[in-house]
Amino acid sequence: MAVLSLKGSVGKTTPALYLGDVASAQGGRITVVDLGSGRSAYHWARHVSLP
Repeated sequence: MAVLSLKGSVGKTTPALYLGDVASAQGGRITVVDLGSGRSAYHWARHVSLP
């Protein structure tokens, strides 16, 4: 699955992380790759405790 847009700052990281969380909860294996210059997913992951 990919969540992308050519325009920046339109809210891609939050839906991508929630979709990944749902997939993981259903037994899926996920990898989140954040290619944006702001690295929002990286900063989010630093502030939560992951299993």
